[in-house]
Amino acid sequence: MIVRRKPLKLLIVISLSGLLIVVMLEVVLRSMGYRPFKPVAPVSQTKSHEFDKDLGWKLIPGDYEIGPFNDIGDSMSITIKKDTGRVTRIDNNGVGDDQITFIGGSYMMGYGLDDNETAVWKLQQRFPHSDFRNLAVSGYGTFQSLLVLEDELKKGNRPKCVIYGAFQHHQLRNVAQGAWLMQLRRKIPYVTLQNDSTFQRNESVGMYNLRLTEKLALASLAERVVNWSRSFKRVKDAQKLTHLIIREMQRLCREYGIVFYVATLHYLPEDMKYLRPFLDESNIRFIDCHVPLTRDNSIKDDGHPDESVNDIWVERIAKRLISDGITDLSY
Repeated sequence: MIVRRKPLKLLIVISLSGLLIVVMLEVVLRSMGYRPFKPVAPVSQTKSHEFDKDLGWKLIPGDYEIGPFNDIGDSMSITIKKDTGRVTRIDNNGVGDDQITFIGGSYMMGYGLDDNETAVWKLQQRFPHSDFRNLAVSGYGTFQSLLVLEDELKKGNRPKCVIYGAFQHHQLRNVAQGAWLMQLRRKIPYVTLQNDSTFQRNESVGMYNLRLTEKLALASLAERVVNWSRSFKRVKDAQKLTHLIIREMQRLCREYGIVFYVATLHYLPEDMKYLRPFLDESNIRFIDCHVPLTRDNSIKDDGHPDESVNDIWVERIAKRLISDGITDLSY
């Protein structure tokens, strides 16, 4: 019997050559600073959220102690109430019927702060005869905030006023940017541009996982490239899509007789030069709450705004609500 050695020899040569190339690329990448994927150690906390097929995740009612976030012991005490979001008061005594609802992500939610340090809590104390509700959820973008608003309206809730806390990164969350999916490690709903004036809603999508990313820098880099390429086309439309979602928020609020505001909590000047003209042209009420973040006014090793920034937001939002007659100065 004749054994064919050439194909076997060729296979061995190809395999060894491929292995050598991988080793060489790995050495080069590591010398350039690339490393295998290393899971970020989660902040110590109890499970405060659960999967939701429409939103991606939602908060679970309860009391939580989350942290510490750093070596100086910063943490947050948070209470979530069913249907009313993060608490804004100790009890309901003296609270009026006029609901003022806040939607958005972690900045509006007040992530990193105790309940009584957040902007919405402080606004409730300033205007006790209104019912302030904080429905913002950490990690949400504009599209998820729209879904929260729609759910409120379906439940029959008709707030007097809705304030969307806009954060620049929401633009990338709305289109499920690859890097954001890799950071989240969970699925989220997203939108794509259907034509120049409408957006299409899409079912939740997650990151694309490759093997050996925790062992090889090459695999980790390849995973990043794959996820970047999968979302590249829709990321190009992120700004326009965000504007369309905000316009839909305004349309819904007008339909139900609700006053709608966009409060920019963190928007850099290069993006504001596009957002502000859009809001003006669309007759959308705007509250400029942007405060440059520094090491002195953000939570160490976490990056979220501290209580002093929330105090500034309170002053700016309160001033606008009073001037527009949403709340009464006498309160």
